[in-house]
Formats: sequence, C-alpha cells, structure tokens
Amino acid sequence: MKRTLLLLTLFISIFIVGCGGSGGGKAQPSVFLGNYDGTWTSTDTSVGTAVIEVQPNGDFAGEFVNTTFSLNGTFHGHLNDDGTFEGALTLSGNEFEGAGQFVLSEDKSSLTGSFTRQSTTWTFDFSRILN
Repeated sequence: MKRTLLLLTLFISIFIVGCGGSGGGKAQPSVFLGNYDGTWTSTDTSVGTAVIEVQPNGDFAGEFVNTTFSLNGTFHGHLNDDGTFEGALTLSGNEFEGAGQFVLSEDKSSLTGSFTRQSTTWTFDFSRILN
C-alpha cells in the first residue's frame, strides 16, 4: 500500500511539473522595445520623417510624413526577434502591405531598416527616444 501511494504521489508530482510549462508566453520583451524617431527615403525619390513605437511583444505602430508630397500616413506590423517584419503603410485610406528588416545598433541607440512593397523600397534611419 505504501509503495502504491508513493508511486501515485510521484506520478502526480511529475504530471503537475510537466504541465506547469511557460504558458506559451514570450519570456523576454522584444530587444527592439521602445520609441524611435527619424527620417526615411524611398526609391520613388520621396523623403520624410517618421516616429515608431515597438511594444514588448514586437508589435509596432507609427506615423510618417512624406515631405516631398506633403502627405501623412501610418504604418503597423509585427517585428520578429531577428529583425524581420511584415507590415503595412496606410496613406490616403489605402493600405500597402510589405515586408522588411530592422537592425538595432549595438548600443541600442539607433534602428535602421527598410520596407519593400512591389518595386518601391523605403529606407529608415531612427534614433531611440529616451523617456
């Protein structure tokens, strides 16, 4: 009887520990977490400014100004830990989806990258905004 009770207790303990897990959540916040502002250029010869906020889970959103054509827009997406992302630009009610890559400087003070949609590429150069 003692042996059966001991084995049952051991089985239950192993089951409880095994089910504990990490809950599937992300243990560490995105290395890109923070607020940035900077400039951008595109292969269609337009230029402008932008601000971006990266959330702990890697989701990002921001606003941009196209100073060449006096237009404002927004962008959003999800940034993976390796810097790759998929997102969309919204301008004049039209959404343009694409993909890109961000690179964080070693001292984490700047973020550079690009976003490509069809034949147009936007190149970003951001500085971290210290809060």
